[in-house]
Formats: sequence, structure tokens, C-alpha cells
Amino acid sequence: MTIAGRDLFNALRVVPATATGTNTVLTASRVDIGWAAWRASTPPLQISRLKQWAFRLKLWQHFGQAQFLVQIDDSYHTATSIRVRHQPEQGNIDILLIQTASIWQCFYGLLQKQLGKAPPSWRKQLSGQVIRVSRYPSSQVHPVLPQVHQLGYTHCAEAMLDGQHGCELPLHISSDR
Repeated sequence: MTIAGRDLFNALRVVPATATGTNTVLTASRVDIGWAAWRASTPPLQISRLKQWAFRLKLWQHFGQAQFLVQIDDSYHTATSIRVRHQPEQGNIDILLIQTASIWQCFYGLLQKQLGKAPPSWRKQLSGQVIRVSRYPSSQVHPVLPQVHQLGYTHCAEAMLDGQHGCELPLHISSDR
């Protein structure tokens, strides 16, 4: 069992870089960082459609403002949104990096994907064994998060494990073997 209360077979092992003990090790099958994590913020029980649209607009306006440094094995990348999934049948970790600061480019890339065209150069699908994610630039101490609490939403997390548990960067992600 893990501290998060889940026992996942062949899961990702997620360790905050500031962890001092082994009880801070978490497991997850998916880790979302940046914009992908913010979309998972939970709305209050009673919320109007107007506030739902205001929430989406706030996220769209904030897209690309936060940047992350990603080390995948021995290569380095920057990204504005990151999705990490475990692929037990491949023995690797599947990583999707979004490297554009323009929400319109992102929407256009999604449209291209739906039409079966080649992915744009700023959308990278990679795989690896060990991933380290931190804020970029390294001098940035506090996370850059959208301010949605005025709309009645809970604060956005910098990273989400399985779409349910928030955590802060830096993170060390590896296969749980």
C-alpha cells in the first residue's frame, strides 16, 4: 500500500524531490503537470454554467504562462503541459510534451490529430525510464497557477496524480519495478 491509499500493479513511482523519507513515495498510473492538471480542478457542487465558462476562459488565458523543465533519461526539454502514463506492456513510461505557449496552436494541433495528419513539431511523444520535472526557469520558487478560487473552484494543483491527488514540483517519476 502507498501513502495515497492505492496499490497499483506496475504503476509509476512518484517521489517529490524534497522528500526526506520513504513514506512520501506515491504511485499513480498517470501524472498530469501544468495545464493538463489544472483542467482536473473540481467544481463546487452547485455551480452555474456561467461560472463553468468563466473557469474554462481563465484556464485558456493562463495556457502557456507556466513552463517546466523535463529531464527524460539523459535528454532535456521544456514544456507548458506534460502528461506521463505508464505503459507496462512496453516496459517504458509514455510522455507527452506540449511545447507551445499559444492555446490556438494547441487547438489547431488537436484538430490535426483528429484529421489523422502528422503531429506539429511542438507536440512531442516520447518514452523513457526516469523523468525529473521542475519549474522553469530554476529561479522560480513558487508555482505559476491560474487564479480560479474567486470563481468558487478549489485551487489548481501544479501536478495531479490519477486526476485526483495534487502535488507540487519538483518530481522524480520512474517505473515501480
